[in-house]
Amino acid sequence: MYRVIFILLFLTQPQGAAYSQVSSADSQTLQTLLKEVRQLRQDFQAATIAIERAQILIHRLQEQEISVGRALQRSDDARAKLALAQTNRQNLATRIKNIEDQQSGLSSSVESKETADVVSQLKGKLAVSLTQEQEAQTRVTECEEQVRAEQAKSDALQDQLNQLDKTFNNSVTH
Repeated sequence: MYRVIFILLFLTQPQGAAYSQVSSADSQTLQTLLKEVRQLRQDFQAATIAIERAQILIHRLQEQEISVGRALQRSDDARAKLALAQTNRQNLATRIKNIEDQQSGLSSSVESKETADVVSQLKGKLAVSLTQEQEAQTRVTECEEQVRAEQAKSDALQDQLNQLDKTFNNSVTH
């Protein structure tokens, strides 16, 4: 009887040790898996945040590109108005010169007076034209500064997006 009990105890003892070793190995495996799942969750959250940030930056960049386009349009309009004012000034100056050249050949004092009046009116218009040209030049300068400012904002957003892309690529490769 003692032999049977001793044999049973002897046979069950190695199985108990093996069971505890398996249980310990399973526990380590579960801990490792749990650690990996937690790391995956953190990576997923970081990727989600990066994607959301990228979407926000892309939206801002699109809006900024629209602002750059508007600023360019205003600049083009201002340049067109400047060109028109310059052409108008040049035409008035040419008319004045032509009339003054013709005035020297006039013999009648009445014609001379009428011509002088016309020249006087044209010179008044020329003064207004010069003022308009200066205002148009100022507007062109302001618009060009605005284009540069809007483009700088756009470039800054593009740089942020590129940096985010670089960070994301580095995290994916590591």
